[in-house]
Amino acid sequence: SKQWPMVFQYSTSKTSQDSLTSFTGDFFQRDEKKFNYSLSHDFSESSHLSFDFEKSDITQKTVGAMVTDQAEKYSLLHNQTFGSQKQHNLNSFFYYVDQTGSFDFTNLQWEERLRLQHSKSFLTTYDLRYTDSQRDIVTSKETRGQVGFEHRLYESLVTTGNFFASSTDLDTQGDLSQRGGILAFNYRKKNPWGFLLSSYSASLTRSKQTGGTGTGVVINEPHTATELVPVELDRTNIDVSSIRVKDSSGLLYQEGEDYTITQINGRVLLNIITVGGATPPNFIEGEEFFVDYNFFVEPERKEETIRQMFTVRERLENGLSLYFSHRKQNQDVSSTVTDITADEFTTNTVGTDFNKKGLFLQAEYSDEKSTQIPSRRKIIQGRYSRLIGKNTNASVGVSNQWLDFGEPDARDVVLFRTSAELSTALTKNCSVSARTNYRDENDSRLGSTRGFQVNSELKYNIRQLNIVTGVEINSLDRRSDKIDGSFLYFQLKRFF
Repeated sequence: SKQWPMVFQYSTSKTSQDSLTSFTGDFFQRDEKKFNYSLSHDFSESSHLSFDFEKSDITQKTVGAMVTDQAEKYSLLHNQTFGSQKQHNLNSFFYYVDQTGSFDFTNLQWEERLRLQHSKSFLTTYDLRYTDSQRDIVTSKETRGQVGFEHRLYESLVTTGNFFASSTDLDTQGDLSQRGGILAFNYRKKNPWGFLLSSYSASLTRSKQTGGTGTGVVINEPHTATELVPVELDRTNIDVSSIRVKDSSGLLYQEGEDYTITQINGRVLLNIITVGGATPPNFIEGEEFFVDYNFFVEPERKEETIRQMFTVRERLENGLSLYFSHRKQNQDVSSTVTDITADEFTTNTVGTDFNKKGLFLQAEYSDEKSTQIPSRRKIIQGRYSRLIGKNTNASVGVSNQWLDFGEPDARDVVLFRTSAELSTALTKNCSVSARTNYRDENDSRLGSTRGFQVNSELKYNIRQLNIVTGVEINSLDRRSDKIDGSFLYFQLKRFF
């Protein structure tokens, strides 16, 4: 129906990996079946509805471990624009998931988002969300409200503010309340030398936890993968045995292979390994990943966190920039059960970069004084890209980083990376590219990592037909492992 268009989709995939030698540590197998149904409808030009349903059955096996999950997901979204010029917007969102298998989990979420554009320079936002989740026998019900605004003073100054309050019922584990807000200023001004860009933000968060003892639950806590600096989980008193790390599609990362866990001063840090492991998936620097875990609830806990950030950059007309940033966090934590070291830090960063006619150069120094892991970081890097002829582009890049971490996780890291890429259009419909990357890392505690990756790819497009074929060659000496592999792939797509 043109008024109620629907899409049905079924997909099945099977991935199996085995070592070419007698080592079984490379074994990995994943079977996945998915059914999707979606429906959309326009009640009017300003009222739109969409509904999505997904049913999945996933089995993932590695040496000594097997995970099975069956899940049903429902989502309903309605968007309404209104006002004399359709300048206002209201989004209503409903989501429900029911998962069984190795990991039982249900989650219901309802959210209303309202945006009012009062004038060209001033708008306000309002957000109300209710979440009801259960993991095994642990339940959590949260109600959260947020109010925000944005004001533009000509083109020079933009002021934003967001203020929130939330209340969480942890059933027999007690209650958790949070209050907070952030105020930010962004300034941009042209001057005789170029452009001055500056920003300042300050935030305050207060949380209070009262009630009984027991276990709380966190589902899909988002983080960004970065290998050299550990990723800190949001909660304290975490049950380390309950941690599950996964990518956006639900693939589970393996502890020891893809990440390691460190506990410092009552907090849990994930040390991410982005260079290719023996089994999928592998972390990619800068990608988003998600963490599930249980945490032990304390009878009473109070926490107050103040964060400030200031940045300033002068971008000169000749392509040169000078910049400075200052970040500071003060925290007061009190608990009736556990002594937890407050997470306080002051980070100063100064640097310069040059960007003109395909050439980018950067030098940066950062010093972080922290109650958790103090560190110093230096980086120099450069990239150059140039068009060779009419249809060929070439680029090269090189970088070197020095990191010095202090106690209690003292270590020194030196990381050198270089890359090169060449791509050309052979015809209007056909192109070929080749890339190579080399990495040389020395870690005083974890050892050395050296390796390279070479990839060559051929693409062909004609009308609604797309063909991609390529080869990838990897050689990696990572700490005590040596991984060599070649990957041939062919992909054919036909669009209708």
